[in-house]
Amino acid sequence: MRYALKQRLWQRRGTFRIQDDAGEDVMTATPTVLSTSFEVVFRDLAGRELLAIRNRAMSVRRTWDIYRGGEPIAVIVGGRDTATFVGIRFDIGKPTFRFDVDVPGPDDLVVKGSIEEHEYTMKRGDRTVATVSKTWFSWDDSYGVEIVDGEDIPLVLASTVAIDIVIGYD
Repeated sequence: MRYALKQRLWQRRGTFRIQDDAGEDVMTATPTVLSTSFEVVFRDLAGRELLAIRNRAMSVRRTWDIYRGGEPIAVIVGGRDTATFVGIRFDIGKPTFRFDVDVPGPDDLVVKGSIEEHEYTMKRGDRTVATVSKTWFSWDDSYGVEIVDGEDIPLVLASTVAIDIVIGYD
C-alpha cells in the first residue's frame, strides 16, 4: 500500500497529513514541544491516538521512542553515516544515513538512504518492507511511503516522520 505524507512547506515541523494512494486522508501527525523533548502524536480521523513518538533530548545519537497506548514499542537510533577514530565518533560528510528501529524480538528494521535525494528503504533482514521517495511528489514538501502488506503501518509511518525530522535538521 502506498501512502503520501504531506506537510506545510512553510512550517517544517507542521502537521503532517497522511493519505492513502486514493488521496483520502487516513491519519494526521501533530507535533508538540515538551519541556525537554519534542513529541509527534499520530491520530486516526476520529481523533483517536494511534502512536506517539518522542525524541530523547539528552542522547548522544539521534534517538526517538515510539509509544502505543502509552507503552514503548520501539526505539529509533541513527543519523548521518559516521566513522570512529580512537573511540570518537565523527561525521564524515557523506550524504547518507542509517537508522535502526529496535522493536521487541528479532524483527528490527534497518533504514538506509540518501539525505540529498530523500530516498531510502526499510529492511527487516534481507526483506524490504518499505520504500520512501520524495521524487513522487517533487512539487512540494511531500513524499510517498510504499509499505508491503502485513507490516505495522503506523509504526513504519511514525519511523518515517522521525527520520524526516532528523535528516531535515541534521
